[in-house]
Amino acid sequence: MHPVLLAVIDGTIGRRRQDDPLLLTAFFVVLLLLCRVTYRCVEAPSQSWGRGLARRVRSP
Repeated sequence: MHPVLLAVIDGTIGRRRQDDPLLLTAFFVVLLLLCRVTYRCVEAPSQSWGRGLARRVRSP
């Protein structure tokens, strides 16, 4: 997820010569929120679907 976020930041506000602690904090907050949303909307449903599929495919 972080390469996508970095590409968006580079395309919108560009790169700074020096690190700004406030921007770094904002980056990590946004990154963690995006990771949580991605997990809840993509990873967790996929795991549930995979477990259900494995139960149906498993031979008795």
